[in-house]
Amino acid sequence: GITAERMTRVVLTAMNKTPKLLECTKESLWESVLNCASLGLFPDALGRAYLVPYGRDCQLIIGYKGLVDLAYRSDRIASIQLVVVRQGDFFKREPLAMPPIQHIIKEAEGDAFRLMTHVYSVVYLKGCANPSVDVMSKREVDEIKARSKTSGSGPWKTDYEEMAKK
Repeated sequence: GITAERMTRVVLTAMNKTPKLLECTKESLWESVLNCASLGLFPDALGRAYLVPYGRDCQLIIGYKGLVDLAYRSDRIASIQLVVVRQGDFFKREPLAMPPIQHIIKEAEGDAFRLMTHVYSVVYLKGCANPSVDVMSKREVDEIKARSKTSGSGPWKTDYEEMAKK
């Protein structure tokens, strides 16, 4: 369902936003664009997919929103929730309880920024009463970030919580 014209416009916009893509090899850029199209994703402002230059190679990085889109295309997923827990929130995990997570979000007070403490996902499968739940602490997220090639730049710098959700 992706026309060549639309994908071309989206890729040209990505190149305007990230001029280093122009330094990538044509082959790596072409492969990334084809992979993106084959998945039915766009490297656009919605954050579903990104064309990322690594030296002279372009790499397709699927964002968490793209992963959620792909999961919903399955006939098995009923609902997916990705949630950030912040300092001051009430948060309790009891793996054998239903629901396994209790999270009460503290209302923001003024412009005070509350730091992330955890991130979690709740996935409901069709036909299953109990959800699949995964919780990660900020420390666990930071350990993954430290292993990333772009831990000091890119989305880890500009969109930390979005990367944590991924």
